[in-house]
Amino acid sequence: MSIKISVIMPVYNVERYLSECIDSVVRQTFKEKEIIVVNDGSTDSSLLILNEYADKYDNIVVLTQKNQGPGPARNNGIQHAKGKYLIFIDPDDFYPSDDCLEALYDAAEKNNVLICGGIIIRNSYGGRSVKRTAGKIKMEEYHLNKIVKVRDYSDVYSHQRYLFRADLIKTNNIFFPDYRLFEDPPFTAKAMVLAGEFYELDKEIYDYRSGHKKTNYSLEKSLDLLRGIRDVLKLAQEYNWQKMYENRLKNINDDFMIPFYKYSFCGNKEVDDTIEEINAIVKDWIGDQESLIVGEEKVRKVREESQIEYKAFVDTLMDKREKIIYGAGLKAHELMEHHIDKMKNVIGVAVTKVQDSSDKFLAGLRVQSIENYLPYSQEALVMITTIPIYQEEIEINLRKLGFKHTVRLNTGKLELAEALLVAR
Repeated sequence: MSIKISVIMPVYNVERYLSECIDSVVRQTFKEKEIIVVNDGSTDSSLLILNEYADKYDNIVVLTQKNQGPGPARNNGIQHAKGKYLIFIDPDDFYPSDDCLEALYDAAEKNNVLICGGIIIRNSYGGRSVKRTAGKIKMEEYHLNKIVKVRDYSDVYSHQRYLFRADLIKTNNIFFPDYRLFEDPPFTAKAMVLAGEFYELDKEIYDYRSGHKKTNYSLEKSLDLLRGIRDVLKLAQEYNWQKMYENRLKNINDDFMIPFYKYSFCGNKEVDDTIEEINAIVKDWIGDQESLIVGEEKVRKVREESQIEYKAFVDTLMDKREKIIYGAGLKAHELMEHHIDKMKNVIGVAVTKVQDSSDKFLAGLRVQSIENYLPYSQEALVMITTIPIYQEEIEINLRKLGFKHTVRLNTGKLELAEALLVAR
């Protein structure tokens, strides 16, 4: 059988989710595929599960290496891949339908493109939502079911939703850097700029699970993340990828506050040097007034602000007012999980619209449409926990609905303050 698609999966200690992931690949209607699973030094029963599948299915190849991280594991898979196309899946995720690979392959072949992508589903604590955005830009603006020019695009995350031509990757030596965090955006960015365009398919392709594990921003991982951002910035500058900078990189220090503000300018030379490299690229390419530029004075100021906001946040949680948590995603869940002991008089969790009819709960509180809380609009405080780019629009809509008291929570600063407290 001629292999058309190589599915590459790095595996490290995911025994809980591994079978669901592999089953979703095995069930794919596209037959001309191989499944390359790279065991990255697992210490649980993952390897045992993999070997059982390899014994059952001839097209599953199991490779084993010492623990090096997901990037080197994927690179190992690339080097062994025989398919015309490559696609990557993480072992705690899965394909939402049985024809995902077939749809991607057919679209790539029909449109003669080097990269073909689909829609990713965010599966957070059992709640599923379609991600149709790339930064601040709605995906609809990228003309689904059409070829998209990379210069008009701005997303280098979610490499798993793309089917890549193997010759694009191998001929140009596009590999994942040896980072423990943020190793995939440099890979995706390089593939994108070299391809120049890709086909965007209007189909749910990938189910990304979140909330089951929390990122530990250790010094090592924070340094790797900063290096990954530097690599993407270098590439963006080289190809003058302005739209990606504006929508993804311009305020990325607000998205990753601990790596930028906890470890910098306090004796960690490698961190400081990497931040200075980032600063130099931004100054040379965009200008010296950009918010992404981080200096010692800014670090000191952000640390102080985070601690002030954290104290105000805790005081607000513990006061006697009735409160509504707005947002039911990862940030809201982490907030409830970490501070449930401090929360007084929280009457419920609100979202703009409930996605389906099934009941969803957050820390024992039912998630309901914000309109269900209209009887509390005059007195209750609505605490907005979404990511910052959506908070202004949400607050405006809350005012239109008649809610008088709202507060935007900068969860990044709260996380930074907690990290600084732990470090003392």
